[in-house]
Amino acid sequence: MVIDAPPTPDPHLSDLFDAETVERLIRAISSALCEAVVIAGPTGQIIWHNPVAPELFEMTSAELLERELVDQRWHAITLDGAPYPLTETRSQLRETGLGIAAAPIGIRTGAGRLKWMSTAVTPLVVGGQRHTLVVFSDVSDQIAERRTLKYTLDALRHSLAPTELPTSDVVRFAAGRRDGNGDSIVGADFYGVGVDGENARFTVGDCSGTGARAVELSVTALNTMRAISGMMASTADAIDRLDTVFDNEDPHYRVTTVSGRIEMVHRIPTLSMVCAGHALPILIRDGRATEIGSVAPMIGVQTESGRTATRHELRSGDIFISYTDGLTDTVQPRLAADELLERIPVNVPVESVVDTLMRMFDASSSGEQGVVVFGFEVA
Repeated sequence: MVIDAPPTPDPHLSDLFDAETVERLIRAISSALCEAVVIAGPTGQIIWHNPVAPELFEMTSAELLERELVDQRWHAITLDGAPYPLTETRSQLRETGLGIAAAPIGIRTGAGRLKWMSTAVTPLVVGGQRHTLVVFSDVSDQIAERRTLKYTLDALRHSLAPTELPTSDVVRFAAGRRDGNGDSIVGADFYGVGVDGENARFTVGDCSGTGARAVELSVTALNTMRAISGMMASTADAIDRLDTVFDNEDPHYRVTTVSGRIEMVHRIPTLSMVCAGHALPILIRDGRATEIGSVAPMIGVQTESGRTATRHELRSGDIFISYTDGLTDTVQPRLAADELLERIPVNVPVESVVDTLMRMFDASSSGEQGVVVFGFEVA
């Protein structure tokens, strides 16, 4: 913005009123603003402010007018707590001569309180000298809400997946998880795993639909399985009991899951598993990947005879992989099960298999869906 520029077609107050009235109108306009407005002179010293500024900065007019824009007494910080690059911002302004909408800046007010401000910085040329106009908006509440939301989302993510995988002498676990749409959304994909001596239990699943309702159902399913799977006689019984937690009224929200137990039967690690409406898991053995198990009704769809678990004797080196449909649905055209089998590496550790599938998801995902890839390798 250059004050000495030729007049524009916009109406000028000076064309409508005398100088004294114009001054009163400008003061009234600046007082009506919610933002603090300051003008710094050529040295960076604040030489003018509107009536809102002392209130926002919690200091007197005299205290404000003795400050510079890059004054160290602001104790300016970035959102991550690092010192704010005030000097670099001023240099950028001088070099480009363009206005800057800076990232939120944290400053200490005259009362010692931390406030977060968004700033719009505009260079001015007045009487041939450089000045700076800065508009400050208090965004402390928005920053606090954003951080509260982040903590809430992180807590939800932790409830949908363990922060770390347990260790076992029988199998070695690996897993990956992504939310759809980056940090602002929590996906409904979930997994959980527990180890009790030589035995282990796991659950992998998802809920169709999006939003809070889908996440709520996923959290309910995972927490219920954590609570009851060790008390039920079989995985199938646990899944059938899970049915009673859900109603079947809304067809837009359906929970699917693969739940299993790994138990030592006559010293042979044996997997018993129920695939409730979910994509069939994959077993990698002797350099070949194949689907295992059979699909039973999804959660909430009760059956008169109940579900039946499939049993699979495991061998040393076997790798088990289960995934949510975000893995296959993100590829366009949609990746069929047999095409996925062709892409899975078969002569690598379980960690590499999971990493390969997660990288495949990252490369093809539009961000609309989340994913879980869970697996284990038999020792």
